[in-house]
Amino acid sequence: MIGLSLALQAAFLCGSPYLHDGDNIRCAGGPTMRLARIQAPELLGSPRCGRGCDGQAGLRSRDHLRRLVAGRRVTCEVVDASPSIPGFQSADQYGRPVVRCSADGVGDLSEAQVRAGHARRWPSSQR
Repeated sequence: MIGLSLALQAAFLCGSPYLHDGDNIRCAGGPTMRLARIQAPELLGSPRCGRGCDGQAGLRSRDHLRRLVAGRRVTCEVVDASPSIPGFQSADQYGRPVVRCSADGVGDLSEAQVRAGHARRWPSSQR
């Protein structure tokens, strides 16, 4: 299992990544982690997919992320969850570690999701 203390030390290999939606990742034996600085559409049936939610956009976002990592080596590192708050915040408001991940030949997965139109930058004032 990937412990948070290990993740804080350096980048780590994310074995057998599981992608439930377009902005979360779980490595084999580890916790669900939030991809840094993006917000992807919610999946249909999600408690946060309220009125006017296009669940199909959530599925497209997730499927795009799955294609980005398929057959590639994925590495992640824990980053500051909220740079606007003084001090290092290792987790988001739900307690999930916030990570910046890359896949061989793809680079930053968060940026790839934004470039493809499957996520938006969050918060919107961040690069």
